[in-house]
Amino acid sequence: RVARHAVEAFGANLIVMDDGFQHLALRRDLDLVLFSAGTLLGNGRVFPGGELREPLSALGRAHAFVITGVDASNRSVVEDFHRRLQGSFPAKPVFLGEYLPAGIWHSSRDMACTLAEARSREVFSFAGIANPDSFCRTLRQEGFSVTGSKEFRDHHDYTAQDVSALVAAARASGARALITTEKDFVKLRPFFGSFPILALTIELRMGREFDLFLADHLSRHAL
Repeated sequence: RVARHAVEAFGANLIVMDDGFQHLALRRDLDLVLFSAGTLLGNGRVFPGGELREPLSALGRAHAFVITGVDASNRSVVEDFHRRLQGSFPAKPVFLGEYLPAGIWHSSRDMACTLAEARSREVFSFAGIANPDSFCRTLRQEGFSVTGSKEFRDHHDYTAQDVSALVAAARASGARALITTEKDFVKLRPFFGSFPILALTIELRMGREFDLFLADHLSRHAL
């Protein structure tokens, strides 16, 4: 119903659905299955015994696979997993994507500042995402001086007490600012104060082969 409303009310000609692989009642033209380079298949078990939402045999429904968050620390493991996927599903392409810093948002100005400006100060990182280690690792790889870090559960709802504790921890570590993800930053607006909170904006770079695959597939399934 939501997709139909988007088409009828807004003239949408492309619907992108997040976490829709298990929505079998919805007809799709393209199914992409994403793997995080940091976890891949986890322990290979289906929830609640593991992180998989369906048995591995369900991957046969996918049109292509995307491995996100590839970097120097996990590339060899990713390449091995890439070969395993291609061996099991030789007709399905596998694409690799890397996260790259795009910019910085600054709470006290509610505007962007440069990466160079953010790198010039010590920061205390925190995140409430599925793989918070990857965020802190990205910061260090990009030359940020990280004095400490704090992890929250994915989709964490922040409170004033959380922010006060983070500011105290940051100051104790010698940091001059807090830094977090875009996803977390938008939840923190009610708690912005004098201590700077930065958000590292990220872009996923996939490469030209992925762009060509999408363009070709969608052109063959256009309305």
